[in-house]
Amino acid sequence: MLFCRGIAFLLVSIWIYLILRITGVTMALTDDYTQTIREDRKMQHEMYNKQLLRNSNTNSDAQSIQNQNINIIESYYTSSKLISRSDKVRITSSVRGNLGPASVLNQSPPGKDWIKDRWQAASDMGGTAIKGEHWVMLDFTNLSEVYITKIVLDWETAFAKDYRIEGRTTLPPDPKNEVGSMDDGWCILYDGKLEEDNKNNMSMAHRTVEDYGQSPGVKQKLPLHIVHTIEWTPELDEKETRGDNKNCHKLKYLRVFIRKPARGWGVSLWQVDVFGALTDER
Repeated sequence: MLFCRGIAFLLVSIWIYLILRITGVTMALTDDYTQTIREDRKMQHEMYNKQLLRNSNTNSDAQSIQNQNINIIESYYTSSKLISRSDKVRITSSVRGNLGPASVLNQSPPGKDWIKDRWQAASDMGGTAIKGEHWVMLDFTNLSEVYITKIVLDWETAFAKDYRIEGRTTLPPDPKNEVGSMDDGWCILYDGKLEEDNKNNMSMAHRTVEDYGQSPGVKQKLPLHIVHTIEWTPELDEKETRGDNKNCHKLKYLRVFIRKPARGWGVSLWQVDVFGALTDER
């Protein structure tokens, strides 16, 4: 009888021991699991804070670069001056025409002779247009790289509205054979074709127009000068250069590419005045 009780007591003790061991292991595992979760959460929180810090630094760096770009652009406008009326600026054109050479377009002071002091894409004194698209190109390489802020085109009454103002930093492979493709390396600063469709778009430059005088070549009342002024601002320039857009204002060559005349005659220009700053003087 005592032996049976002893066996029973032993079995109960073993059972209690096993229960305590299992409970202890379970509690230990539970504690380990809880600790692991806490550590994972802590690590995730730390990684999240680090990412926030990186994003903050990235945004701060981007804002700093943007502010720096605006300051540089503003400095160009502050030092802007008339830079095209110089012997160092060479002007060429797609056609010679029947009047003055392209070099008359940056005379200082501008000429007043109706025949000698203007360039036109016409073949005779009747203003018969030379067929096709035409251009005049200003070469600033003898001055340095320039930053353009304003352009003034002084047309004769044989003017144009459908033209582009373009820039580049490298010489066209063969300027005489240029056809004016948008993919030929020229960066477009202004497109007159878009003027009428974008009159209320304040994110782009617009031309202002002034005319005066009486053209001696016609009997009807038509102006001797039709002046187009295209002027930019630092804010417009900064908007143009966001993202992957290129800032076309920094250039060595500038071209006025004329797609078609506004009247029946070949287009004619008195003067092309370019305002800006030399980038190496900033």
